Amino acid sequence: KFQEQKTTKPSLTYREDCTTAMSAEQPQDSSQMTTVVLMSKTGSGKSSLANTLMNEKSFIVGNGMRWQTKQCEAQMRTVRGRSLLVVDTPGTMDSKDVNMPQGELLRTLNKCPCGVDAFLVVARADVRFTNEECQAIRQTVDVFGPESCKRVIVVFSRGDHFDNDINEFKNKELKVAREEIPGFDKMMKDFGDRYVLMDNGKRCDTEVQERQVASLMGLIDEVSKLNPSKYLKKDLEKQTEERKRREEAEAQKQRDEAKKMDKMKAKVKLLEEQQQLLNAQCQQPQPGFVDIMSSIGQGAGAILASPVVGVAKLVDSAFG
Repeated sequence: KFQEQKTTKPSLTYREDCTTAMSAEQPQDSSQMTTVVLMSKTGSGKSSLANTLMNEKSFIVGNGMRWQTKQCEAQMRTVRGRSLLVVDTPGTMDSKDVNMPQGELLRTLNKCPCGVDAFLVVARADVRFTNEECQAIRQTVDVFGPESCKRVIVVFSRGDHFDNDINEFKNKELKVAREEIPGFDKMMKDFGDRYVLMDNGKRCDTEVQERQVASLMGLIDEVSKLNPSKYLKKDLEKQTEERKRREEAEAQKQRDEAKKMDKMKAKVKLLEEQQQLLNAQCQQPQPGFVDIMSSIGQGAGAILASPVVGVAKLVDSAFG
């Protein structure tokens, strides 16, 4: 009977470390696997996008603004002729705990031992973009280091709001956002102006959705060509060390400049004190000068009393 027991199919879910749960479907050459990490605010359609990419309901989709993805979850399967590893993250742009998003996001790299090909930032196309959301996206992407922006693709969900017409979205909503929201245009340019319009709704036409997925996968391949080496955890660690060195060098530079400024202020203060002392000495009349002025004063008084005698006394006192 034990020999007749059915063997369990290897799980494709990576909850702790995907190196301990590699599926038999994974290719021998890990470079052939495409790995993407999804990030967004709660309710932006991130998990729905993950299911669309996987072509099955692999991730739980929430209703409303409640979190369904409470921790990073990764799943891998072969779909559309390629091995795809999708990492879904909690809504990290609206958490009250400022430490949770960063820590949870960094843990996603543990689930991507082969490295990340692209970071997909999901934002709703049917909601007016705000400067706060723009800043939240930048802060979230920055968690993975400055080099991560070279791999970011912005996915605008709810494409049905624009009849899934990318040109209509580009010429209306996106154009207004670029013109009116501070930092939005620069952010998009920093991300290489890589974006797609997606419709993950239940009523979406399958053919339309597949075209959108093909467009997104094309951008992911483009990012991979521009950055042949996948983004690894050691890359982030290297960037972190480099940033620390730059910050320490800048701090040391500021300390050195502060010391120079203190020395300069001390010299200026010393010169001011010496100048004040010199001015005080100049304002005090010398003793000989006082005697001469006193004699001159007496002679002047004598002149007024007796001109001849007074002049003689004045000359005599002045020249001894």
